[in-house]
Amino acid sequence: MKVKDLIEVLKKVDPEQEMVLSSDPEGNHYEILYGFESDMYFDKVDKYVFSEQERVDEGYPTKNCIKATVLWPS
Repeated sequence: MKVKDLIEVLKKVDPEQEMVLSSDPEGNHYEILYGFESDMYFDKVDKYVFSEQERVDEGYPTKNCIKATVLWPS
């Protein structure tokens, strides 16, 4: 899902509701949304995220990566 798609969905939701994240598609665990970071990288093969600064400092390759916004559970 792209950020623009999420924005459209959220326009229809009561803005006073809490945001809750599921740990997996089956709903085995839930947490309240704590925060988010934009302009991160998500490696689609190895399934990890890192920032631009980590990419520069650690030399993470970006060939399997996409730019992403990451939502962090509490």
